Parts: sequence; C-alpha cells; structure tokens
Amino acid sequence: MYNASMVNVSVIIPVYNVEKYLARCLDTVLAQSFDGDFEVICVNDGSTDFSPKILEAYAKSDSRIRVINRVNGGLSSARNVGMSVAKGDYFLFVDSDDWISTNTIEVLYKNATENNSDIVLFGYVKANSDLSPKTFLGVPECRQFGVFNAETIPESILKLFPVSAWSKFYKAEFLKNNNITFYENIIYEDVPFWAEVFTQANAISYVNEALYFYRENREGQITKQVGESVFDIVKCYESVEVAYKKRNLWEKYKHSIQMLLMLDFMSKYYIVQPELRPKLFEIYKSQNKIIDYDYFYGQKLFDFEERTFKRFQKLNSSSFEEFENYLKGEQNANT
Repeated sequence: MYNASMVNVSVIIPVYNVEKYLARCLDTVLAQSFDGDFEVICVNDGSTDFSPKILEAYAKSDSRIRVINRVNGGLSSARNVGMSVAKGDYFLFVDSDDWISTNTIEVLYKNATENNSDIVLFGYVKANSDLSPKTFLGVPECRQFGVFNAETIPESILKLFPVSAWSKFYKAEFLKNNNITFYENIIYEDVPFWAEVFTQANAISYVNEALYFYRENREGQITKQVGESVFDIVKCYESVEVAYKKRNLWEKYKHSIQMLLMLDFMSKYYIVQPELRPKLFEIYKSQNKIIDYDYFYGQKLFDFEERTFKRFQKLNSSSFEEFENYLKGEQNANT
C-alpha cells in the first residue's frame, strides 16, 4: 500500500494542453513494476483543454497522484513547483506527451541506490505521433567508466550527453543541497540545468536501456519555426560558461562546449522566423569571439561538425546577405 510519508521516488509531470496524450503518459507511470513507494506530481500549468479533467479523474482513482493547478508559468516554473513539494528521495521528470517503460523506476532506483549516484543517465527512444518506435539513443561509452563525474571522464564524452532533463534520474538531496533549479522565463532551460547538475555531481552512473519514449512531431509542438524566444539560447550558454568556470572545469571542457554551442546555434538559425534572422545573425556574430578557431583548425571533426564549423567561419567574415547566400549555396549543392 502506498505510504505518503515514505516516498522513494517522485515523478514530476508538467501538464499543458495535452489531452490527446496525457492518459498514455499517466498509464505507463502508474503501471510501474517498482515495489517501493512513488508519487506522481502533476503540475497543471494553466491548461485550457480537457487535461485538467483527465488529471482530476486519475487523482480520484489513484492516491499516488497529486495535482497542482496554477496559472500558466512555463515548463521551468512548473518543474520547480513540482520539486518544491516533492517528497521522494529521487526525482524523475516526465513530459506529459511522452511515456516510460514499465520497469523504468525499478531499474533507475536500483542503479542509483547501489551506486549512491547523484545522477543516473539512461537511454531513450524517439517515437512518432503514430507511436512507431525509432532508434535507441544512449551513451554506451559511459559503461567503461562505471561511476564517474565531470573530473574523471574524457572531455569529449560531454558532446554525447543529452541535455534533456527527462533523460536523467536525480537524487533529491543532491539537487536541494546545491540549490539546483530550472532557470525560469526562458526556453532551452535544460541547457543551464544540465550544466549545473553535471559540474556539481560527485557520482554519475549510466543505464544502457531504453527507459523513456520521447514523442516527437506531435500536433501542437513548435518544430518548424520559433520566435523571439530563440534569443534565450545565448543567455543559456552564458550560464553554462559561468557554471563550468565556477567549478574550475572550463579549461577542460571549453572546446566541447564551443562545438555544442555552434551546433545548437545553427540548428536554431534554421528554424527561426525569417524576419528574425538578421538580428540572430548579429547576435551569433558577437558570440564568435569565444570560439577558439585555431584549435578547431587542427582537429579531426565529424562531417556534421566540420560543416557547422565552416558555417561559423563564414558567419564571422560575412555580412548577413553573404551568409544567407552561402547557406543557400549549401542547400542547392545537396539537392
């Protein structure tokens, strides 16, 4: 029987207008094989569809579910609210349009407690809206390191880690003792959150299993164009640099972070609304000073890294119109 005073795991689910997908998410969480106690904290972030009614019905039928209704404040704020009331020894974040394996909590809790891990990373699968599974994504390279942290692994591994908050299992005490929460009022909030987590964790372990199913291309997702919120990406990477420098890890990881920055910046450039591109171009150009070009000239890069590096070189030496023509030339060459 569920014991609210002795909770092993808190599953935190922000909910916003996901009436088509919410039941599947909740069903997979409630069907866990885990024989300990876990709670499900659903933060209704001002949904205007049928999601609140679905939450109400589930909460009435299962005492493990706690629903918090609030005015819309965004994903970061909803997660922070969930963390502030969570009673579990460990936290798992689940997005309300995704779902998890029936053994997810069991496997992660076992790994975390056996290794005394602050963080457990695990594999996941991207799935289409028709629920057709896609390729397994993970970091099997981590297996050779056992329990590790930012000081003990090669810097090149950083580029392999997903930044998403839902791809990790967190010791609550670790987050609370280090005052780690999500930055609010920005998007791409997982980027600085992961920087704080990774640089401060003493013990990180890894499970090479697909324990989470990330739904991509769902109706309502912003996958094609984004607006002015894209400018938040610069703030995020400024916060990342601060986090690494604070723990004397910047010199070790700066080149991996610079490559991640270039890759992330260019991916956003392609999906931003066309009228915002000139401003984004100038912002990116101002960030070029932090790229160690001399270092990357002498490195063997993956093809996609090489292409991105060349784009940044061109961006640094071009006007907006010249850079746009360069990208168009690339696209024409690939068609």
